[in-house]
Amino acid sequence: MKKFISGFLILFLFCNLHVSGGGFQMLSQSHSSAGMAGAVIALQTDGSVIFYNPGGMVFLEKSNVFGGISYSQSRIAFRSNNSGLVDRTESKNMLPFYLGGTIKLSEKMAAGIVINTPFGYNTTWKSDWEGRYIVLSAKLNTLFIQPTFSYKISEKLGIGAGFVFANANYKWNRALIVADGADAQFDGKATGFGFNAGINYAINKKLTAALTYRSKVKLNFKNTDVAFSNIPASLANQYPASANATAEMPLPSVLSIGFSYEVIRGLKLNFETNLNGWSSFDSLNYEFDAPNTTLNDEFRQARKYRDALSLRLGAMYKISDKVTGRAGIAFDQTPVKENYMTPDMPDGDRYVFGIGASFNVSKTFVIEGSYSFETKAEREGINKDTGLNGAFNTLSHCFGVGVNYSF
Repeated sequence: MKKFISGFLILFLFCNLHVSGGGFQMLSQSHSSAGMAGAVIALQTDGSVIFYNPGGMVFLEKSNVFGGISYSQSRIAFRSNNSGLVDRTESKNMLPFYLGGTIKLSEKMAAGIVINTPFGYNTTWKSDWEGRYIVLSAKLNTLFIQPTFSYKISEKLGIGAGFVFANANYKWNRALIVADGADAQFDGKATGFGFNAGINYAINKKLTAALTYRSKVKLNFKNTDVAFSNIPASLANQYPASANATAEMPLPSVLSIGFSYEVIRGLKLNFETNLNGWSSFDSLNYEFDAPNTTLNDEFRQARKYRDALSLRLGAMYKISDKVTGRAGIAFDQTPVKENYMTPDMPDGDRYVFGIGASFNVSKTFVIEGSYSFETKAEREGINKDTGLNGAFNTLSHCFGVGVNYSF
């Protein structure tokens, strides 16, 4: 088994040297995870294993309920290569959260459910910025519900799987070149389905390995409401006051392998690598209902994402019987290809730094918190479809608190 796991890790890393995580995934599915930059799939410390590794849920000593919320803020700056001017997004916040519980059905079986928000972004540019004919604002909110079952095959090996139901809302608007003040506003809701599976294996008392897979979830935006404002009367037939359209947005699959090793008593180091299947996100094209199908070509957005690799390293140290500290770093490769950067989410290679701590109020009640800082490497280029020419820079901050009650 040791040779198999070692061989698989080498093969996994080798196969991914030429793929490039990133995108609009969020790490706030638990504060123990955020404090270690997401390096948690080989740990069984709280109910977040439902999301990160269902195979580890059966190794939780007790049943528990848990929840948490984060405050996330990102700012994007764009420097035009045409004018030299710098535009910045407005300050917009997001409040990702999670809520769930697990229950021990027997020594060999456990079940649980979690509700969380694993994907999202919120970007708003000034009304006169250079790329206003591409996007003025874009906001994606997602809500995942995942019931999960876990089974202990032996004292060392556990497996688990869960069903995923996804709900999403996407709002987007852009200026129209036909007249000053003219714009298009899109408001769509979608659902999608997927699954999550994981294996947890204790190689020995100090070393644990984990392998997990989260499937792709395709969001189907049906009956998206489209409104056109401030349109000249001569173009009212081309841009009606209201219309309906459909679109698809695939969220990526994630294949992960991770290890947790107890270096000394109370100190664990955790390593994780993820292959994020972003290549399914080729475009975001709106198909208008009759009689407005002539608008289809105007509202096509090429994305051309590629698969992406993430590397995460985290540490967890039990400072005392009541306090545990955490820290982590991660490198998250961007899925956005050169010359396909879009100002709603101009992703670059992401560097994540996280810290966190938990406090045992009692034997059954734990309070935890985390802070993470993200910076993305500058991306410069010309979008092949829109001609937007310049460089993007992004900074993000996220902090939050959570609780866990075991019984």
